[in-house]
Amino acid sequence: MWSGLVRASGRKKPPRGAGGGVDSGAADEADEADEAVEAVEAVEAVEAVEAVEAVEAVEAVEAVEAVEAVEAVEAAEAVEAGEAG
Repeated sequence: MWSGLVRASGRKKPPRGAGGGVDSGAADEADEADEAVEAVEAVEAVEAVEAVEAVEAVEAVEAVEAVEAVEAVEAAEAVEAGEAG
């Protein structure tokens, strides 16, 4: 699963057991800790993207509503001008 993946620091994760004297149990625990951190970071990244998309969606709706409000005012003014003229 890790082969080819690059950490945020830019370095590749060393192969298991490459720690030079680290027993496999400690290496497994370190791998699990790394995976947990990376899973949390991935969830946070997705949540950040979703938050930005939600803000953009709200801004788009507000922009449409603003245009519709301007058009409604202009239409009302045109009707009033037609009635006055």
